[in-house]
Amino acid sequence: MSEINIALRPVSMSDAATLLAWRNDPSTRNNSRGREPIPLEQHLAWLSRVLASTDHVMRMVESGGHPVGVVRADRTADGWELSWTVAPQARGRGIGGKMLRTFVSQFEGRLTAYIWKDNLQSARIAAGAGLKRGETSEADFELWTSE
Repeated sequence: MSEINIALRPVSMSDAATLLAWRNDPSTRNNSRGREPIPLEQHLAWLSRVLASTDHVMRMVESGGHPVGVVRADRTADGWELSWTVAPQARGRGIGGKMLRTFVSQFEGRLTAYIWKDNLQSARIAAGAGLKRGETSEADFELWTSE
């Protein structure tokens, strides 16, 4: 398998349509904590809030100059909660693991991710980024953490 070259850059409002299309992709929705489709107005308001806040770090992932994924960290009381999406057309190429490893290398402190128990691909991505399975009281999810 050839080496995957990626670059991470800050997300901007010009990425809104791409991010919404990925978020509303059926597979993405199935693996998200919130599974309902998101309307455009709600998405734009959310993205505007996230981009204006220091409590969120979001990076667009590009390969060959094309967007292939997004990674986000939301500040929590004890660290950062991670989430990520690989673009539908880029899945199955190893991009998820590389983008999460690259992203988490920029953080210090506790990192967590809540992953649906049946989402084996995201569990592999989390494990590949150095996260370990932990305990959670959320019945349908596994907690993955850097500690």
